[in-house]
Amino acid sequence: MEKTALGHTLMITGSPVHNSRRELIQIVINIRDLSEVAELRQELMKTQELVADFEKTVIKKTIAECGSTHKGAKALGISPSTLFRKLKE
Repeated sequence: MEKTALGHTLMITGSPVHNSRRELIQIVINIRDLSEVAELRQELMKTQELVADFEKTVIKKTIAECGSTHKGAKALGISPSTLFRKLKE
């Protein structure tokens, strides 16, 4: 991985090409700009955090409305263990 002066992250690979006598005749270079992939990965992580926060809000509100965690889990259609796991995350 290489960083450019403009902040792009590049992955540079090379593959040898041989002739029938197994002599190296050229190297094919491939350069991939991974900057967009890194940005998308960060956006995905932020979105996952927002979803987890929203789930916690819904779970807490449902528990309050139902009066217990077991009734809340049932109302949400999830097991109590899943409810507790989502609250810990």
